Amino acid sequence: IRTMAGIGFTMFLPVLMAERGMSLITGGIVLTMFTAAGVIGGFIGGLVSDRLGRARVIWTTVLLTTPFLYGFLHTDGILMYTFLFIGGFMVLASNSVAIAMAQELFPENTGTASAFPMGFSWGIAGGMMILVGNMADRIGVESTLEFLAFLPILGALLALKLPKDHREIKVTASKNTIDQTGDDNTRIVEKIR
Repeated sequence: IRTMAGIGFTMFLPVLMAERGMSLITGGIVLTMFTAAGVIGGFIGGLVSDRLGRARVIWTTVLLTTPFLYGFLHTDGILMYTFLFIGGFMVLASNSVAIAMAQELFPENTGTASAFPMGFSWGIAGGMMILVGNMADRIGVESTLEFLAFLPILGALLALKLPKDHREIKVTASKNTIDQTGDDNTRIVEKIR
């Protein structure tokens, strides 16, 4: 859900800037700023999640995406660019964190665990862009981006179901190992508790 907002903004930012009377060069600069902020967000999100917990970083950054993307759409000048930068930072800050969490949940299958959050979220979001493009044709680019700006709220609500801390992840991972290998790792689970 968060990825839909990120891909949608990436897709429509140059179009929005052109509709607002700005040059394609400005549209490219805005797009570069948004994606560069996302790269920085992914790095910092991973570092912060090591200290505060994966679920907390995912939930917080996904929730904070909405006010900044919405603020970008309804301001101009330096404030508009500031909101866009922070929105780009937030929209991708949880990406690396979700991959790390998946690897912790399935330590015996880290390759699959890494591929699932990326492939699934980007694949579904990319496919949904056909509908989002149709929406933009019908109601306009800015209204479509407003809709996309609010989508992360739904993602934040779903993120509340994630394991809360590393200890809970390790217990879940131990249970997954038991399920996959048939071994009894009860002693490991007991030590973690």
